[in-house]
Amino acid sequence: MSASARVGNLIRVGAKGFQLRGVTLQKAGWHLLQIAGEADADNAVLRDCVLRDAYQQLVKVSRDTSVASTADGGLVENCVFEYSAGIGPQYYIGGIDAHGARNWTVRGNTFRDIASPDGNVAEFAVHFWADSSDNVVERNTIIDCDRGIGFGLDGRGNRGGVIRNNFVYHSANGDPQANVGIALIDSPGSRVFNNTVFFENNFGWSIEYRFATTTNVQITNNLTNRQILSRDGGSGSVSSNFTAATRAMFRMQSPGDLRLVSAVPGVVDAGLPVTGLAEDIDGRARPRGAAPDLGAFEF
Repeated sequence: MSASARVGNLIRVGAKGFQLRGVTLQKAGWHLLQIAGEADADNAVLRDCVLRDAYQQLVKVSRDTSVASTADGGLVENCVFEYSAGIGPQYYIGGIDAHGARNWTVRGNTFRDIASPDGNVAEFAVHFWADSSDNVVERNTIIDCDRGIGFGLDGRGNRGGVIRNNFVYHSANGDPQANVGIALIDSPGSRVFNNTVFFENNFGWSIEYRFATTTNVQITNNLTNRQILSRDGGSGSVSSNFTAATRAMFRMQSPGDLRLVSAVPGVVDAGLPVTGLAEDIDGRARPRGAAPDLGAFEF
């Protein structure tokens, strides 16, 4: 796991229908797993795996813009992505870094300590950008990562997609570049609903939607302890969010356990109906009362 490592990628996938299940991958100079969109590597499945300690992004979905093919229709489910030292080896790291990816689902995974040790922020735990579209990121737990979930980046955007029922937590652990929980950046038409974002560090906001190209977004039913922020002209519908959460609301039986401990007024049964909202982070049907609860967990 260094810039001089003799092994770059542990596995490079250049074919359709690849599956990996129940495998631990760790320590590479580039990526533990690369899904090559330039080779039209559609419908990859990664399930029940541990991905630990790479010098760059743990999983890369790559693209060559000189060819038309992209890696579409993938699934990443019930995996653990982590840096075992509690922080990364450099800033150019991430969990899932996907370029030109369409119709992927990232579900039920845990991401830990994807954090930069120096003066530059690390990439996201989950990042779809560079002409990605229509991806679903749901029911994940993200702990002490510099940035949680991102759609798009400056000038290399994303279209559509859903971010729902995720826990994003950052402790006061002193990570030098702790940053935003959920970000829509050059990402028109994206939806962010029923996520719980709780920070115990000093970062100023939980969710952002940024730049004039980020239009027609929907940010609904989220539970946070920091503001939801429009930056540089981002626009859309922001409704039925609660931004004054306290630690006492949550179980915290383990880091990132943001399940409610009681029927908090203004949170339980306080949400709006949202198309596609049928369950909570634990896969239980919702709503369980008159209306859906705010956040990822249905009390």
